[in-house]
Amino acid sequence: MAKSASIYERIIMSLSEYRTISAHITALGKIKIVSDDEIVTTMIRYVAYDLQKRYENPYARKAGPISLERWNNQIVQNLIQYCNYMIGEKKPEWQILAERHGWMPPNKL
Repeated sequence: MAKSASIYERIIMSLSEYRTISAHITALGKIKIVSDDEIVTTMIRYVAYDLQKRYENPYARKAGPISLERWNNQIVQNLIQYCNYMIGEKKPEWQILAERHGWMPPNKL
Protein backbone atom coordinates (compact mmCIF):
# COMPACT_ATOMS: atom_id res chain seq x y z
CA MET A 1 0.00 0.00 0.00
CA ALA A 2 1.40 3.40 -0.95
CA LYS A 3 1.96 5.91 1.80
CA SER A 4 -0.21 9.00 1.42
CA ALA A 5 1.54 12.33 1.05
CA SER A 6 1.84 14.53 4.12
CA ILE A 7 0.17 17.93 4.14
CA TYR A 8 3.62 19.44 3.61
CA GLU A 9 4.32 17.24 0.58
CA ARG A 10 0.87 18.09 -0.82
CA ILE A 11 1.66 21.81 -0.53
CA ILE A 12 4.99 21.42 -2.37
CA MET A 13 3.30 19.37 -5.11
CA SER A 14 0.51 21.94 -5.42
CA LEU A 15 2.91 24.87 -5.70
CA SER A 16 4.97 23.07 -8.35
CA GLU A 17 2.01 22.40 -10.65
CA TYR A 18 1.31 24.74 -13.54
CA ARG A 19 -2.01 26.46 -12.88
CA THR A 20 -3.66 29.81 -13.31
CA ILE A 21 -3.48 32.16 -10.33
CA SER A 22 -7.15 31.50 -9.62
CA ALA A 23 -6.59 27.72 -9.66
CA HIS A 24 -3.60 28.07 -7.29
CA ILE A 25 -5.76 30.04 -4.85
CA THR A 26 -8.46 27.34 -4.97
CA ALA A 27 -5.98 24.46 -4.57
CA LEU A 28 -4.20 26.08 -1.62
CA GLY A 29 -7.56 26.87 -0.01
CA LYS A 30 -8.50 23.18 -0.14
CA ILE A 31 -5.22 22.20 1.50
CA LYS A 32 -5.60 24.91 4.14
CA ILE A 33 -9.00 23.53 5.16
CA VAL A 34 -7.62 20.07 5.98
CA SER A 35 -4.48 21.19 7.81
CA ASP A 36 -4.38 21.61 11.57
CA ASP A 37 -0.93 23.22 11.46
CA GLU A 38 -1.59 26.87 12.32
CA ILE A 39 1.74 27.95 10.86
CA VAL A 40 0.87 26.38 7.49
CA THR A 41 -2.65 27.81 7.47
CA THR A 42 -1.32 31.28 8.24
CA MET A 43 1.36 31.04 5.55
CA ILE A 44 -1.19 29.80 2.99
CA ARG A 45 -3.45 32.71 3.91
CA TYR A 46 -0.60 35.16 3.17
CA VAL A 47 0.22 33.43 -0.14
CA ALA A 48 -3.46 33.47 -1.16
CA TYR A 49 -3.77 37.14 -0.23
CA ASP A 50 -0.71 37.96 -2.34
CA LEU A 51 -2.07 35.94 -5.26
CA GLN A 52 -5.43 37.70 -4.99
CA LYS A 53 -3.71 41.09 -5.15
CA ARG A 54 -1.84 39.98 -8.27
CA TYR A 55 -5.06 38.61 -9.77
CA GLU A 56 -6.58 42.09 -9.59
CA ASN A 57 -4.17 43.07 -12.37
CA PRO A 58 -5.97 42.47 -15.71
CA TYR A 59 -2.72 41.25 -17.31
CA ALA A 60 -2.31 38.60 -14.60
CA ARG A 61 -5.81 37.30 -15.28
CA LYS A 62 -4.93 36.78 -18.93
CA ALA A 63 -1.60 35.13 -18.17
CA GLY A 64 -1.28 31.42 -18.70
CA PRO A 65 -0.62 28.80 -16.05
CA ILE A 66 2.38 29.30 -13.79
CA SER A 67 4.28 27.20 -11.28
CA LEU A 68 4.79 28.93 -7.94
CA GLU A 69 7.65 26.63 -6.94
CA ARG A 70 10.34 28.83 -8.51
CA TRP A 71 8.40 32.03 -8.35
CA ASN A 72 10.44 35.00 -7.16
CA ASN A 73 8.20 35.74 -4.19
CA GLN A 74 9.46 35.64 -0.60
CA ILE A 75 6.09 34.64 0.87
CA VAL A 76 5.89 31.58 -1.37
CA GLN A 77 9.55 30.72 -0.79
CA ASN A 78 9.02 30.90 3.00
CA LEU A 79 6.15 28.43 2.70
CA ILE A 80 8.27 26.09 0.58
CA GLN A 81 11.19 26.28 3.05
CA TYR A 82 8.88 25.57 5.99
CA CYS A 83 7.30 22.59 4.22
CA ASN A 84 10.69 21.18 3.21
CA TYR A 85 11.88 21.48 6.81
CA MET A 86 8.78 19.70 8.11
CA ILE A 87 9.16 16.95 5.48
CA GLY A 88 12.75 16.52 6.71
CA GLU A 89 11.47 15.96 10.24
CA LYS A 90 9.92 12.69 8.99
CA LYS A 91 7.12 12.92 11.52
CA PRO A 92 3.39 12.83 10.85
CA GLU A 93 1.54 16.13 11.15
CA TRP A 94 -0.30 14.97 14.29
CA GLN A 95 3.01 14.29 16.07
CA ILE A 96 4.49 17.66 15.12
CA LEU A 97 1.39 19.44 16.41
CA ALA A 98 1.28 17.35 19.59
CA GLU A 99 4.93 18.13 20.35
CA ARG A 100 4.25 21.85 19.88
CA HIS A 101 1.62 21.53 22.60
CA GLY A 102 3.90 19.72 25.06
CA TRP A 103 3.41 16.06 24.19
CA MET A 104 6.52 13.91 24.35
CA PRO A 105 6.84 10.48 22.76
CA PRO A 106 7.33 7.68 25.29
CA ASN A 107 10.96 6.73 25.82
CA LYS A 108 12.01 3.56 24.10
CA LEU A 109 14.20 1.46 26.35
